[in-house]
Amino acid sequence: MKPPPAPPTWEKPVPRLARERLAKIALLGPGAARDDLYLDWDELQHRTPPAGLTREEWWMALRLGRNLSARPIPLRRDANTPFVFNLPGRLLAQLHDLDRNRDGGGVFPGIVAHRETRDRYAVRSLVHEAIASSQLAGAAIPHEVAKEMLRTGRAPRDRTERMIANTHAALGQVSRLRESSLTPELVLEIQRVMTEGTVLPADAAGRLRRADEPARCEDQRAGASSAPPLANDPPARLDALCEFANGRTPDFFVPPPVRAILLHFWLRHEQPFVQGNGRVARALFYWSMLRHDYRLFELLSISEILVAGPQPYAMAFVQARPDENDLTYFILHQATAIAEAVAALREHAARRSDGLRASREKLRALAGLNHRQQILLAHALREPGTEYVIEGHRRTHAVTFQTARDDLFDLVAQGWLNVTKEGRQNVFRAPADLGQTLGKPEPEAVTAPTVAEDPSLPMNLR
Repeated sequence: MKPPPAPPTWEKPVPRLARERLAKIALLGPGAARDDLYLDWDELQHRTPPAGLTREEWWMALRLGRNLSARPIPLRRDANTPFVFNLPGRLLAQLHDLDRNRDGGGVFPGIVAHRETRDRYAVRSLVHEAIASSQLAGAAIPHEVAKEMLRTGRAPRDRTERMIANTHAALGQVSRLRESSLTPELVLEIQRVMTEGTVLPADAAGRLRRADEPARCEDQRAGASSAPPLANDPPARLDALCEFANGRTPDFFVPPPVRAILLHFWLRHEQPFVQGNGRVARALFYWSMLRHDYRLFELLSISEILVAGPQPYAMAFVQARPDENDLTYFILHQATAIAEAVAALREHAARRSDGLRASREKLRALAGLNHRQQILLAHALREPGTEYVIEGHRRTHAVTFQTARDDLFDLVAQGWLNVTKEGRQNVFRAPADLGQTLGKPEPEAVTAPTVAEDPSLPMNLR
């Protein structure tokens, strides 16, 4: 990854004229120093500066304004240099949208209005986030293979699958701990679950790395740089991270989404572990958002956006360093990734809605079956030959094993599924003529089931 160009600074040669004209630049009014977009130096070079200014003068005017409004956080690059951030207009608009839709209802009313649907989307999000976050960390595995493993609950076959299963388990733990304060012990436990059985040395799971241990470059697809040297007293630095995460520092208000994003950067920058730093950092972001009651994030997979664009993600990490340690670039990148994740889920829900409408007439004949059974058969219509197992059905709908078992064997009893024994596991498949069977004339007395009235209802865990 090519590093971003270093912007002009006071320490580097700046035309004397630029320094002498700063006062005049400031008097040009807000138009010259308007900073809603918060462009970096590389982007600014492709823009036309305000009349009468060179690009260097324009940059220095913007940089001066940013320095005056910058807010420091307890994370320091060195003993005398804190990281800072700003809240430009572009970011304030994104934060406002998040606050308006923190429970997801304003964005996905069809999902949030039905508990079963929301639960199913939450299960889907957990699966997709575990896979994508692990892929960022170097897990080379087809998405469908990883999804099948998590959906069915089968044991991991190799180190890569173990990494994904571990990440899935840790993210589930993070979701359940949303009411808990963050402690060093909890961070260590999350890292232990993430890396157990996949890290060398084996005892590196669940502890801080020692001074003689380099952090492994885990976020390979994002072009992550090697770890910085460990500072003195790593436990104290982890304490400071937890103090920030719990809102005890700094001594001014930090919008919750900004705090969560800064927490992500903080742990990823410190790299306190031999392995798992990137995945733990992203897990702590989710913990922070859920702790502040942004339930929308139960439904989103941010890492799917990051893995699709790993280079911008990597660039967002390094932009702060040459530019006054300004983390605003990273915050803006993550806020944009969140918006893209919302759009991706909206598109997914629309596709599922189209699939449901296409199957509606065939599903009308299934009155009397519960919504889980209807969804499974709708999926079987769309993807013939799919195999279903009890554990997969249980995970998809977040129900008990007995409920999932009853659902599937009831479909067998009614002739909608066939079952075979493969080893110790029952495997269910729809008969080859399912589509023709469901296409028979509908009895006049049968009415449409409830599932057909919810166009946002997904048909399976995809």
